[in-house]
Amino acid sequence: METLADFLGALDRWPAADDQQRQPTASSRLSARAFFRQFLASPEYRQGLLDRVRLGTLPPALEVLMYHYAYGKPTEHVEVKDTTERLEDLSLEELEKRVLHLAELARQLRCEQQPAEAGDVVH
Repeated sequence: METLADFLGALDRWPAADDQQRQPTASSRLSARAFFRQFLASPEYRQGLLDRVRLGTLPPALEVLMYHYAYGKPTEHVEVKDTTERLEDLSLEELEKRVLHLAELARQLRCEQQPAEAGDVVH
């Protein structure tokens, strides 16, 4: 049976040894990179990839990775800038308006969460 490396025509840079176990070398790591680049660029792999995309059997992680390569990976962090006014910088009138506004919002939320029954008074 033909190996994948033979099928793709990739060079096998492992040293030949009868009884010794094969040990990776610096050159074999480079040949692994070259092998997988050839493998991914092969017409057979690309056709299989297209078939999996069309059939909907491509793993979602690979589809996400293809989008990242095609359009770039989205930003993974968000910078939030606080643009609210400091309460210490507000005048007394502005603070009173804000307190009254917040009190009104709190009343509205209370009414929405616990609808008043007939005869109940909501402050």
